[in-house]
Amino acid sequence: MKTQKVSVVIPCHNGWPYTKLCLSSVLKSDYPNFHIIVVDDGSTDSTSEYIAKEFQNVEVLKGDGNLWWSGSMNLGIREAIKKQTEYVLVLNNDVVIAPDALSALMNCAKENPHAVIGSMVYELNHSNLIWSAGGTMKWPWPGEIQLGIGEIDNGQYNEIRNVKWAPGMGTLIHREILLQLNLYDDLNMPQYIADVDFCLRSEQASYPVLITPKSKIFNNSDNTGGIKKEKRKIKWIEFKEIFTSLRSPDYLRARLIFMFRHCPWYLLIPALLIRYTRLIIFTMRRL
Repeated sequence: MKTQKVSVVIPCHNGWPYTKLCLSSVLKSDYPNFHIIVVDDGSTDSTSEYIAKEFQNVEVLKGDGNLWWSGSMNLGIREAIKKQTEYVLVLNNDVVIAPDALSALMNCAKENPHAVIGSMVYELNHSNLIWSAGGTMKWPWPGEIQLGIGEIDNGQYNEIRNVKWAPGMGTLIHREILLQLNLYDDLNMPQYIADVDFCLRSEQASYPVLITPKSKIFNNSDNTGGIKKEKRKIKWIEFKEIFTSLRSPDYLRARLIFMFRHCPWYLLIPALLIRYTRLIIFTMRRL
């Protein structure tokens, strides 16, 4: 029986050593029918040239450095859909996947054809230390919660589970779900929380989000973005960029649209007050 085609979409901006490890791991997959699309968004470290030399069967799409994560994903997904792929696996370039991860995701998809299916994510350098077991939501604070982070895997997540969201790495999505939801919201959420937003919109459209423990992804968390709880002093310009930079998970436009879209209306004001009071106090202490 013919296997369904999967396109693996990997955005990157520099970080060739990470990308090389990621591609090498995907190419060891035991699933027989997949195609890799790397979206190189303006890399200056010759990523595209290295891929052309070392991974000739990998397709490369190029951006000018302004696509960011969501735009890069959408560019790759549109190309995959043009190529008549049935499923898209979204990955980050700084992860490594287990050889049977793609097969495990597709086996779960056969049993749950109308679901978004995520993987268990572990620390790259501590393969039994969980980085993500999916996510849930709690309003008014803190909003999105990543489950399992920092836990040792003792079998507590050994069943397929419903979750509210899965991170944008190691998540398998059917083309029809992507088309119905109009892909990721690259206009309002170019870098952060677009993956959470997509999953919440998916659930609202009656497509559940599942995590299968049989698919394992290993994340280099040292390279993962976000605010680090470090003790160094920050400058005023860095304080401003927390709210204005696309690189910030608290980029104000994206965060407000996300909260207005998904927070219950009666908890919206408390959610805004708690989040930004805490954030301002946290950052002011480091000025």
